[in-house]
Amino acid sequence: ILHKASSLSISFFETPDFYDKMNNAQREVYRVSNVTFQIFEVFQLGASLIASLIILARVSIWIPLILLIATFPQAITRSHFTNMRYSLYLSRSTAERMNGYVTWLLTTREAIKEIRLFQLQNHFLKLFLQSAQEYLKKIQQIIGVEVRINSGLSIFALLGTLGVWILAILKTLSKSITIGDLVLTFQAAELCQTTLGESLK
Repeated sequence: ILHKASSLSISFFETPDFYDKMNNAQREVYRVSNVTFQIFEVFQLGASLIASLIILARVSIWIPLILLIATFPQAITRSHFTNMRYSLYLSRSTAERMNGYVTWLLTTREAIKEIRLFQLQNHFLKLFLQSAQEYLKKIQQIIGVEVRINSGLSIFALLGTLGVWILAILKTLSKSITIGDLVLTFQAAELCQTTLGESLK
């Protein structure tokens, strides 16, 4: 980041957009060190998902299909709203820089003297509060929509899970699979749903 900043034209430092991008880069730099772990985690989740689907397909080809159809919409929705919250987080770079500046003005000895002298503390507190309320309103809207959509999709996923259980129990009653296979099917189905949800976060 410092190397890139040192190579830019002076004109870049005169624009708010530059500081927004710089602020976002500094906030996200920790992700670079997590890349290796994240790649390993993706492969691990993928392997777990494939293994679970294979186990379930041995019982009935319909079981993995039912699970995928029941779980995929909720997983996609979760991923969508995660991206929405992250986009909101990135879009607040300007507001966060302002909040940081206001915090500095109201908490440092050099600045607070003039702030008190001209009675500006209430003005800056109002700016800080407005920024916080604006963010809170936006995040509440996102969470509210997410909760309403996920409520319906959770019922849909539950019905899919119920269908898998019924199918597996019927297979057990017909002696197509053993009790041990039934237990393994339940565990594999739960792992499959969890893994699919985690992989699309």
